[in-house]
Amino acid sequence: MRVLLTGATSFTGMWFAQKLVEDGHDVLAAIHRCQDTYCGLQAVRLAQLAGRCEFAWNVSFGSSEFLDLIARNGPFDILCHHAAEAKDHKSPDFDALAAAAANTRRLPAVLVALRNAGCRRILLTGSVFEAEEGTGTAPLRAFSPYGLSKTLTAEIFRFHAAQEQFALGKFVIPNPFGPYDGPRFTDYLVRC
Repeated sequence: MRVLLTGATSFTGMWFAQKLVEDGHDVLAAIHRCQDTYCGLQAVRLAQLAGRCEFAWNVSFGSSEFLDLIARNGPFDILCHHAAEAKDHKSPDFDALAAAAANTRRLPAVLVALRNAGCRRILLTGSVFEAEEGTGTAPLRAFSPYGLSKTLTAEIFRFHAAQEQFALGKFVIPNPFGPYDGPRFTDYLVRC
């Protein structure tokens, strides 16, 4: 299967790409910035993927470069959209509307380009912080502004995927941790 993947520089994105390649899939990772701007854990993650999947540098979801990438490098069997605006995602001032807009930038045009490149399937990653995900007392509301942005992203994708007759699947990541993750509470607990 030929996969167009966004978000490969993130902790879970790196593992998604690695597993897809190990299972024999051909992965083209659209990377948001230029290669020389990555440092720290993101650079280490990219090094883990080097030679395993193909990179397209400086290509943001929905940009003209992204649309050109689809047209030039198709056909694709599936778009795995894992990239999401997450800078300062723990802040109560996180701008959920701007993040959802970035996550779905020019989505109708993206779907047309994908259809023209032979793709009719999308896998969107989600979060337990968004509405109607995880467990708890109903109603399950978004847990934070970041969760709200992921909720809005999923709803926008649902709407446009249905309009364009794309199959849409969703993969919710509960609480990932492990090698190549940044320092977080779960990492601290495991080390201690």
